[in-house]
This record gives sequence, structure tokens and C-alpha cells, in this order.
Amino acid sequence: MKPELDIDKILLSIYELKEAQERFSLQQAKTDAQLEKLKESQDRTDAQLAKTDAQLAKTDTQLAKTDAQLAKTIKKLDDIGVMLGNMGILQGSITEEMIYRGLDTLFGEKGKQFYSIFQNLKPSKSMRTQYGLAEYDIVAVNGTEVLVTEVKSQLKKEDVDKFIEVQLPKFSLFFPQYKSYSIIGAVAGALVSTDVEQYAIAKGLYVIVQNGENLSLSNPIAFVPKIF
Repeated sequence: MKPELDIDKILLSIYELKEAQERFSLQQAKTDAQLEKLKESQDRTDAQLAKTDAQLAKTDTQLAKTDAQLAKTIKKLDDIGVMLGNMGILQGSITEEMIYRGLDTLFGEKGKQFYSIFQNLKPSKSMRTQYGLAEYDIVAVNGTEVLVTEVKSQLKKEDVDKFIEVQLPKFSLFFPQYKSYSIIGAVAGALVSTDVEQYAIAKGLYVIVQNGENLSLSNPIAFVPKIF
């Protein structure tokens, strides 16, 4: 005997299945919409990343240009520094030559006469080995005195101190033939500031300054040089 079909149960099951399919369709539609939004967001992100990469590439190019420009600027500054250094050396050499040629006349006006004037005087090799390296720009000698002159393109206080503390005290060691002479000192420069000028005078040195093509002594009339 065949079982009887329960039509109501069958209809209910079909109805429930249909509802489940509709809910699944709705859920699938939501999922698809979310996936679409996610894709759009990913597309925007990719576009932004591409834009950022392009900006970074542009920045790298700009930095490379800046580095190249900076390197050129540094080289120019280096070249200017070398040029200024060479100009300073040249100016110092010119001043030294002027003093060498004009020192006798300059000090003759102050009542001092020198019968021998030497330029770039160096001690013997044996003396240099014993006491160290040394070179004296200009040395003038008379019967009782030796005037030792240090010339700089720009005279500074440290130049004055080194001259007094190192170079002048060693002069008689390097040149013992002048041991009985009074060693006096002078400093000179193409550029000499007023404070350095007064500092050197206070230390007992003659100060020779260059004014264009002329040389002059800054020391007062009553100045008495220090004997080293």
C-alpha cells in the first residue's frame, strides 16, 4: 500500500526552500557589492601608489639634479678658496719684496742704518738638524744689531706670538756669529688690523705696514724695541 502524500508539508518545504534561495541571492548580491567596492578601493589604491611612485621618481630626479648642482657649487667654492689662497701668497710675496728693497730707507729715517740685508735666510743643514726647521723672511745687520722681520699677507696675533716665542729666541742658536749682537724684531703685513698692530708694539716689536706702494712704521717716536 502506497503512503499518502502530505501536500501541505510538501508545499511548506518548497516555500522554505524558495525563501532560503532568496536569502542566499540577497546575501550573494551584498557580497558582490562589497567585492565591487573592494575592487574600486583597490583600484584607487593602485592609482595612488602609481602616482606616489611617479612622484618619488620625480623627487629622485630632482635630488640628483640638486646633488649635481651642489657638487658644482662646492667645486666653485674650492676653486675660489685656492685662488684666494694664491692671491694671499702673492700679496705676501709682494709685501716681502717691498720691505726687502725699502727696509734700509724706512729705518734710515728713524736713525738706524744696516749694511747687510738678507732675504729668506736659512740656517745651515747641521743647525736645522740640531734645532729644527726655520726660515727668516728678512734679516738686516749693522755693527751692533740684527733686525729680524716676519712678513705675512695678513698679520694675526698668533703670528706675533709664534715669532716672539719660537723664531726670535732660536735666531742666535741658528746663527751663532750674531750671538753678541742685540736681536730686535719687526713684523709686517699687507693687512694689519689696529688691535694686532698695537699688540705687536706692546710686545716690543717694530710694525711695518703697507699703504698701497708705500711702507711705514706704526711705532711711536719714543718706541724702544725689545732685545731678544
